[in-house]
Amino acid sequence: MIMNVEIVINITVFLSVLVCLVVYVVRYIKSQYTVFSKLGIPGPRPTFLFGNSLDFANKFPMDVFQAWSARYGHVYGFYEGLRPSVVVSCPDMAHQILVKHFNIFSARPTINPFKYESQGLSLQHVSGALWKRQRQAVSAGLTTKSIKQMYPVMCDVTSQLIKHLQTSTENSPDGFYIDDLIERYSLDWFAQAALGYHSDALTNGNSIQLRFMRASHESMSPSNAITGLAKLFPSLTPLLKPLDKTHKELSSLQTSEIKHFLRTLMTNWTKRPGEHCQNILYNLLTRKVAKADADEPTDTGDGETPHGTRSRLCEDEVVGEVAGLIGGGVGPVSATLTFCIYNMAVYEEEQMRLREELESVTRCKDNVTLEELGRLDYMERFILETLRLFPVAPGVSRECLEDCSILGVQFKKGMVVRVLASTMHTREDLFPDHKDFRPHRFIPGASSNRDKAYGGTSHPRGYLPFGLGPRMCVGQRLAMVSLKLALARLLQEYDVTISHRTQIPVQVELRPFIVAKNGVHIKLLTRRKSSSPCRSRATH
Repeated sequence: MIMNVEIVINITVFLSVLVCLVVYVVRYIKSQYTVFSKLGIPGPRPTFLFGNSLDFANKFPMDVFQAWSARYGHVYGFYEGLRPSVVVSCPDMAHQILVKHFNIFSARPTINPFKYESQGLSLQHVSGALWKRQRQAVSAGLTTKSIKQMYPVMCDVTSQLIKHLQTSTENSPDGFYIDDLIERYSLDWFAQAALGYHSDALTNGNSIQLRFMRASHESMSPSNAITGLAKLFPSLTPLLKPLDKTHKELSSLQTSEIKHFLRTLMTNWTKRPGEHCQNILYNLLTRKVAKADADEPTDTGDGETPHGTRSRLCEDEVVGEVAGLIGGGVGPVSATLTFCIYNMAVYEEEQMRLREELESVTRCKDNVTLEELGRLDYMERFILETLRLFPVAPGVSRECLEDCSILGVQFKKGMVVRVLASTMHTREDLFPDHKDFRPHRFIPGASSNRDKAYGGTSHPRGYLPFGLGPRMCVGQRLAMVSLKLALARLLQEYDVTISHRTQIPVQVELRPFIVAKNGVHIKLLTRRKSSSPCRSRATH
C-alpha cells in the first residue's frame, strides 16, 4: 500500500514537473515572437515554433517578400523558426547597414549548415580577421594585370563553347536547352583561367567538379527540406547531416582532387619557376596576407601590411577557398549568362543593337580583345538591366553583432538582416516602368558607376546586383569580362531566336541563386559571312 502511494506521488511529481517544463518552454517560445512588436517593427504574424517559415511553402520566396514589402513597407520583420530577421528594401537603410555600419553587420549568417572538409574556410563563410585575410588573397588575383593574364585562357574556352553550340545546333536545328551547356562552360572557363585547372566540364558531364558544384547548389537550395530544417532548428544539424549524403561524398572527392592538383602544381612551379599565370590560385598559394590571429595590421602605404603580421594561406585555407569559389561563385555567373541569352532571344531589337555596337568596336574581326570588351558600353547596360530583372543573387544577409539604432529602427544582437535587391529593383519609384526591359536606364560604364541609373527618381543606391560595401562581390570585374566575352562571341557566330518551346515569360526559382525553373530553350541560326565582313545574314 505504501509502495503504491509512493508511486502515485512520484508520478504526480513527474507530471507536475513535466507540465511546468512544457509551460515554461511554450512561454519562452511565445516570448521570442514579441521581439518585433516591442521594437515597433511591422511584419506578418508568426505561427508557433515555425515562425513565418510555413508562409514560404510551395512559393517562390521572392514573391513572398514582394507581397510583404507591399503590405508592411520597406523595413519589416519576420521569424525564421525562432530567430528574428529584418528585411530591408530601402536604399538608405541598405547603405547604412552594408557600408556605414559595416563593423556591426560584417558577419554573414549560416548559408549552408552542411559544410565538409575545408568548406567552412571559404570567403562566404568566414568573418572578422579571417575574412580580411581571405579577401586580400582573392582580391590580389583579380587585379587588372591578373585578368589580362587570364583572358587568353577565357578566349580559348569560349571558342570551345562555340564548337559545342555548333554541334547542338546541328543535332537540334529547331532549338535546344542552353542552360546546361552554359553551366558547364562557366565552370570550365573559371577553373582553367582562374585556377589553371582543367575540369573538363564541357566534354564530361560526369566531371567531379561539376557534380560537386551541382551537389552544393542542391544542398543550399531553399527547396531542400533537410537544409531548411537544419536552418530553422540548428540543434538538429548533427542528426540531419547524414542525410546530406551526396554533397558529403562529392565534397570528399572534390577535396582530394584539388589537393592532388595543388601539390602537383607546386612541384611543377619548383621545377619551372616563372612559368605560371598570376591568376586567383597563384595568389592564394603565394600571396602573403594578414594573419587571422594578428592584431589589426598597420598599412605601410603601398597596400601591404608589415611582414611580421603576414603569412601565406595554408593548404586547408586554399582548398576551402577553391571549394567556395566553385560551389558558390560559378553558378550566379552561369545563371546571369543564361538570362542574357534569353533576353537576346526575346528582344530582337536589343540583340540587333548589341551586334551593331560589337561590329563597330571590333571592326568585324572574329576575335575580341580585352580592350574592345571594355568599350562595349551598350552590352554592359544590357547585362546590368538583365541583372535588374533577374537578380541572380536576390539579396545579401548579415548578422547584427551588437544592439544599435539606424535611421530610427532598433536592431538587436543576433538578428539576421536581409537587404533585398530583388525588391528594390522592382520599386516603381526607383525604376519607372520596372517591368519593361530597358537597358538605356544605365549610363555607359555603369559597372563602375552602378549606383547611377537613368529614369525618374532612381535612387543612387537602389541598384545592388553585386551587393554593397566591403563584402560586395569580389569577382564582379572578372564576371563582367566573362559575360561580355561569351555574348560577343555568340553574337559573332549566331542569331539567337526563340523556339516553339521557349517559355515567355521565363519562370524562375531559387537554387540557391535565381535560375530558370524549366530551363531556357532557344534556337540558334548560324550567321553566314558575306563578301562584306560587316554584312551577314542568318542561315535558316
